[in-house]
Amino acid sequence: MQGIRLVLPPLGCIVAFALIATTGCNNKPAPMGATTEAQAVPKMKMTSDIPAEITTPDSVESRIGTLKFFDGFPDDATTQLVYDNLDFMRGVQTFLRGVPGASVQAFLPAAKKCGGVDGNVMIFEDLMDSKALWLTPNNSSVYFFTWLDTTKGPIVMETPPNVLGVLDDHWFRWIGDYGNAGPDKGKGGKFLFLPPGYKGDVPKGYFVIRPATYGVWAPGRGMLVNGDPKPAVESIKKLLKIYPLAQAANPPATKFTNMSGVPHNTIHANDFHFYDEVHEVLEMEPNEALDPETLGLFASIGLQKGKPFAPDERMKKILTESAAVGNATARALTFRSRDQASYIYPGSSWWIPSSSGYQFLLGPGVFDLDSRTGFHYWATGITPAMFAKMVGLGSQYAAAFTDSSHKGLDGSNTYKVHLPPHIPAKDNWSFTLYDNQTRSCLQTDQRFPSVNSFDKGLVTNPDGSTDVWFGPKLPPGAPEANWAQTVPGKGCNMLFRLYGPLEPWFDKTWRVGEVELVQ
Repeated sequence: MQGIRLVLPPLGCIVAFALIATTGCNNKPAPMGATTEAQAVPKMKMTSDIPAEITTPDSVESRIGTLKFFDGFPDDATTQLVYDNLDFMRGVQTFLRGVPGASVQAFLPAAKKCGGVDGNVMIFEDLMDSKALWLTPNNSSVYFFTWLDTTKGPIVMETPPNVLGVLDDHWFRWIGDYGNAGPDKGKGGKFLFLPPGYKGDVPKGYFVIRPATYGVWAPGRGMLVNGDPKPAVESIKKLLKIYPLAQAANPPATKFTNMSGVPHNTIHANDFHFYDEVHEVLEMEPNEALDPETLGLFASIGLQKGKPFAPDERMKKILTESAAVGNATARALTFRSRDQASYIYPGSSWWIPSSSGYQFLLGPGVFDLDSRTGFHYWATGITPAMFAKMVGLGSQYAAAFTDSSHKGLDGSNTYKVHLPPHIPAKDNWSFTLYDNQTRSCLQTDQRFPSVNSFDKGLVTNPDGSTDVWFGPKLPPGAPEANWAQTVPGKGCNMLFRLYGPLEPWFDKTWRVGEVELVQ
């Protein structure tokens, strides 16, 4: 008798041999992937006891439906179900992981349109008002912004004195500071930005920055003088210079565009277009700027450098849902954090942007995934200066998304926050209201949705304390300077800032009052 030769599809080899072994060569095996009545498996010479925990039942109930198997082999419906779910999960994880990069990328359309690239600068000469869609800006300093691109070679930035400047790469990772928290110590200096992998000569006399990406996000803030922005504006426009190192001997003039009152958007998408923004970053930057596992996550849903992002209808439908769930998850991580370490006081509504610092580390080598997403979904910029204890220097932050009863803030209501005497700020303090949808300044009838300690007419109570009010209309008896308007039927959140924070803030002997609903 001649031997029988079997030609089998690679995926079906195991199941085919199993069927032949149990049904015999003369019997017709069950179709691939079909479920059959359980058959008694004969005990063979090499049969041993198999632990139940390493096997798979023929039917498993799960949150994604009933999963069916023939002796561990998934049937057609189960295979499709789990692959759809896998693509969905990876789409959600890509959203959560991609928020930092998409957030930076969202600045580029406005920067290109309004003059914030190629050595030019966007500046808010009369402060940033609520027509600008930026993540959680303030209304008490002079913002300026530029995008540095080293694809054509090293870039020089000469910085003015007395500014707070941040340097983040294209994936929103901190690479340095300039100004008061930088190596120039607020005196101004020359910074040299080198492209990834640069091996050319590095001239002396510069603070050298070597980012992992070609693109560098480089915003700054000028300090007000007695509430006046003009001195900072004049200094910035006179002394801030940006030019290629190759033109250092004869640098071109830096142009400034006044953005105060100019509507523009810098917020990333929360729908399917989000994945396009992540793909744009991948196309602009070297793969070496990210770890292989993250690149693999992105690639698993079609986001890969050098390849078009062109999902078919099935994948586009899945990713549209992934973006919706990813966005909802990011909002929960931000607005309703379950990390008790992120709340400043026990049982309080006051929240800090990251309990694990600017590196998002829970401990040595342990990354805080949720804080990274929550922080970058809500805030603009990342720097150690936002978290470091610097008594009398820099700034400190406390955010509130709920009132003292932990109910979401509703613009139809009126709220009050009490600031006890001796507010621990060497320079000034402020409250700013933000739109829950855009995480940008709340758009009301007031140009600036904020209350600042340098506002004219601000009233302090006889005991030295201060009450700040938030509501759709000026509450009876409340000073107008102590009130920020809200929008009926619209949610909001608030940020309390201390500039030049003092020791009582850090040791918590002074505590900001809770957000109290006024009946």
